[in-house]
Amino acid sequence: MSPFGYERDMNHFLLLIVAAALSINIANADDPVAAQAHAMRAMNALQRADTDTAIAELTKSVELNPKFAMGWGMRASARAAKGDFQGAAQDATKALEIGTPFDEAVHLQRGEYRLENDDVKGAIADFEKTIELKPKGSMSKLAQCLIPLAKGKTDDALAAVNKLIEENPHGDWDAPLMLRGKILLRKGDAEKALADFESVLKSDERRKFEIQPLIDKAKAMLKKP
Repeated sequence: MSPFGYERDMNHFLLLIVAAALSINIANADDPVAAQAHAMRAMNALQRADTDTAIAELTKSVELNPKFAMGWGMRASARAAKGDFQGAAQDATKALEIGTPFDEAVHLQRGEYRLENDDVKGAIADFEKTIELKPKGSMSKLAQCLIPLAKGKTDDALAAVNKLIEENPHGDWDAPLMLRGKILLRKGDAEKALADFESVLKSDERRKFEIQPLIDKAKAMLKKP
């Protein structure tokens, strides 16, 4: 596990790394103090689910320091939470071009964004890259669930993620539960998806910015006749 704990939970990754990221490439910024301040404000905004403010602050941060890879990665996560998956994929690509200590996780996230954009080939390439970079890592376990999903084999993806959940009976790693909820949404099982999302949110309310849109989507599906 990394010192920042990102392997514990893929979706919490960008929030956890920001504190460490503030010291990466900041020295190259035109105004390092301001770049750091904007990134800190963005982190605080995400933790209170103010995604619009977070995006605005991160935009200012990367403008001050275009080589701030983690700033691009954080903005990708925030834009995805708003449903802007194309913009999120572009930001994740920028982070990867600069390079991060967590490229396997960024590839995994970009793969999800690409999948939302119906870029199946690109998504699979990202998932395979995650496995290549760290074959035995937690991100690779998730990638192995996402590859069949990208190929349209939803039942296989669901079986794979259920196996991950069974291997983690104490629930100290929420990423498989979050992923299962997303797969269930694709299958149209909004009730079970909602239960998974609410369980994840209960365990970490700081992630409301990314979970609440999924909860809202599941509830909207349940209201349809």
